[in-house]
Amino acid sequence: KSEQGSALIKNSLLAAEIVHTLSKAVKIPISVKTRPGYGNYDEKQFVDFLKGLESAGAKLITIHGRTTKQGFSGTANWDQIYLAKSILKIPVIGNGDITSPQIATERLRSSDGKITLDGLMIGRATFGNPWLLKEIYSKLNRKRYLPPKNLSKKIPTIKKHLKLSIKNLGEKIGLMEMRKHLSAYIKDVPNASSLRQNLIQASNLKETLQILDKIATSS
Repeated sequence: KSEQGSALIKNSLLAAEIVHTLSKAVKIPISVKTRPGYGNYDEKQFVDFLKGLESAGAKLITIHGRTTKQGFSGTANWDQIYLAKSILKIPVIGNGDITSPQIATERLRSSDGKITLDGLMIGRATFGNPWLLKEIYSKLNRKRYLPPKNLSKKIPTIKKHLKLSIKNLGEKIGLMEMRKHLSAYIKDVPNASSLRQNLIQASNLKETLQILDKIATSS
């Protein structure tokens, strides 16, 4: 609504100017995450937009296969992501609807096998299941990995996640940021609704850890 983010695809000159200015101002590589379009998909607009970003100095582009107006509705269109890879010299990362190692393996390459992406970005599917990342990595590298199935075995990772959030953001904000993750972690646990309420209402790290320990012993 404020013409930021993926809305910049409607103003490719401004988007390129931003990337160019950033690339000149900092020493680290500049990457861009975007979508194939804002409202309806327009291939020419998409291609011109991407080429403008590359020429302006972007070193990597990640694309979520839905338009901005779609949000997270419908299905991600990966053909548009493969198109981007076919026209750009810089790395292209694909994003959208990757929920399993099998899907990740399939999405990394186009159906005809002619285009291979440089990587995948996993978003919503990791909520409550960060082990998915190692599952995908293991499958792509032909390694065997069995993620924890029992909640009690997941608790150490959940606690680590919680403590890292607080370390990076402070206790108040760190706990607030973790609410959505904690809810996702316990969504399949019996009485999850009341347990979720307890976790959300916890006011400090100690209290939250005690609730997690209680959940672990009852699971």
